[in-house]
Amino acid sequence: MVKRSVGIIGGGLAGLTAAAFLTQEGWSVDVFERADAPGGCASDYLLGGCRFPTGATIAFGLEEHGALQKLLTALDINVTAHVLHHPLDIVLADRAVGIYTETSVQTQEWQQKFPSIAPQISRLFHQSQLIADSLYALAKVQWSWPLSSWHDVWIAASTLWQYPRSWWGLARYFTQPWRSLLSTYHLYPPKTPDQQAFMQMLDALLIDSIQTTSENASALMASLALDMYRRGSYTITGGLRTLADALVQRIERSGGRLHYRSIVKMCRWNESLKQWSISTGPHEPNECSDVINATGRPLPGPSAHVTHTPWSPMTPSTGAFRVDGVIARRHLPMPLASHLPRSFQIVLPDITGRPSYLHGAVYLTFHHNLCSNAQDILWTATAHTAVQYWHPRLPRSVYHARKEQAAAQVMAACDRVLPHLAALSSAVYVATPVTYYRFLHKHSVGGIPLTAQQLLHIAGSRTAHPHLYQAGDTVFPGPGTLSAVLSGFLAAQNVVGHRIRLRSS
Repeated sequence: MVKRSVGIIGGGLAGLTAAAFLTQEGWSVDVFERADAPGGCASDYLLGGCRFPTGATIAFGLEEHGALQKLLTALDINVTAHVLHHPLDIVLADRAVGIYTETSVQTQEWQQKFPSIAPQISRLFHQSQLIADSLYALAKVQWSWPLSSWHDVWIAASTLWQYPRSWWGLARYFTQPWRSLLSTYHLYPPKTPDQQAFMQMLDALLIDSIQTTSENASALMASLALDMYRRGSYTITGGLRTLADALVQRIERSGGRLHYRSIVKMCRWNESLKQWSISTGPHEPNECSDVINATGRPLPGPSAHVTHTPWSPMTPSTGAFRVDGVIARRHLPMPLASHLPRSFQIVLPDITGRPSYLHGAVYLTFHHNLCSNAQDILWTATAHTAVQYWHPRLPRSVYHARKEQAAAQVMAACDRVLPHLAALSSAVYVATPVTYYRFLHKHSVGGIPLTAQQLLHIAGSRTAHPHLYQAGDTVFPGPGTLSAVLSGFLAAQNVVGHRIRLRSS
């Protein structure tokens, strides 16, 4: 029997997860990654002798029987993770709101910070929990979305029979926007100061997780995103790069191959030979029977059109502006220094009189044990920005003026958490989407906004070509580290053509 082969373009968590499961299933796998290290947005980069995380720093799904934990167990991968009982503070103009894992503690926080609407908030989050629980129940059967084959229809029908309450509980929320659920509990439109502050808090959480605001978010995906913290958020020792490295080791142990600094120039399907030809430079092209595109961009070559969806381009237009720094541990206030890692989402005020190149919130994180010097702490401050503001052909003076203004806005936000953060730091580095491209060969971050209108049309693992699949945060189940891993698993499952059994170790 001829061993089937697959070429995976993109070595982020989605591509690595797909490769790990395919090698476990006995497939011959080659992963092509443009950067010189694996992980993508779960990797890191070297600045001034320190390694800063390129993107996400918190992992979800590592609780017992959690979605990510089940996949890692099936791959015999163990990572050291610690639960964060107080992972995040959201800093608004007039108050700071803590996000907690324990429901009773979170309820007390609602009562203290939003006293006039605390009962409605508690009922809203209880309803969100029920919606999220139904989604998790359906996810256990490993179904793919959208339904694009009779096999998918059969799984959906059997799931309807097995979990009827989950299906019917979700049916009315498929096309419902999150704002309509807010209206049910008299929280939208916001009129009172507490309602307005609560909406700002929701927007900060949702923009970071599903790339849209409470005004347009899908009720399904907003409920899932807001319920994640209750289920548990985790920090992985060594950062998310540790998870990427563990996946690489699993792939290589099973005979898979990873090619770094490998830019795919052409990906062409040969109909007569029924195989793909992947060209990465002057060398002989790589031949394979199937391809997984895990880049979030169309493939170069004549088959590029099949990775586009008719409603949206694959590549999101949101970039990251970030400021990284190193601060001595002794400069941190004792409550902060004793509870690391610690993250803050600082809502940006409206700027009048001049354009703002940032939107949403500044995400400030003080990292734990990522610096070789135990006396120092790394911190990162990131904000969303439109990629078009940072076109590489901008006049140098314009580029640097925008960079200086955006950096000042970021640091002004950070000073609300720790005054004079930049002055207290021994090193500060500023980066735009242009800088981001230098390290990861991509300008954009995050995925497609999961609005109520787009949810039903979101692309799945399959494409119009029977031997071309896709994975990553631009396809189902959407943005985020956990979603990217799940999409890689679903892509692998579709490639092998049957349900992959998640064996226990």
